[in-house]
Amino acid sequence: LYLSFRQSTRRWYQKVENRCIVETFETMKSNMGIARALNIKVCKKVSSPMIVGLIRPILLLPHDQYDSIDLDLILKHELTHFIKNDLWFKLLLILTNAAHWFNPMIYLMVREANKDIEMACDEEVIKDSSDAARERYTESILQLMKLSDPYNAPVSTSFHGGKNMMKDRIRSIL
Repeated sequence: LYLSFRQSTRRWYQKVENRCIVETFETMKSNMGIARALNIKVCKKVSSPMIVGLIRPILLLPHDQYDSIDLDLILKHELTHFIKNDLWFKLLLILTNAAHWFNPMIYLMVREANKDIEMACDEEVIKDSSDAARERYTESILQLMKLSDPYNAPVSTSFHGGKNMMKDRIRSIL
């Protein structure tokens, strides 16, 4: 499933033409101390920003028109996932789920672990932020959730967890 997704998106990759996005991305990588290779591409096939690729990771953006505040929040969120190696952890969760497909407790564990991954990332992004910035971050997440497909991206940093999980996440942010 992952390889199929990766191959189908590869056909849609485009270089980011918006110079502001590239400069913001490189500045944020530098500020966050990221030395590992990470490329940024526009991919119309994805519906929300995400990082894909375990060996050669790529940050995918669905388009290249963002206002500067939303762009900062999106990039910081995705780069936080990258720093914490969340893709590898999500792969471990999927493999555990596949090996123990018969155990309902594993399904619950995977759901809760995915929720914890996202909430830890949110906490890092909004650390030392004002109430207005927290509200803006929440609005950005809700906008992205409206546009995204929950079954589109296996082993990616794209997050979908249902209504109750989103309520918990927003409560935690605010």
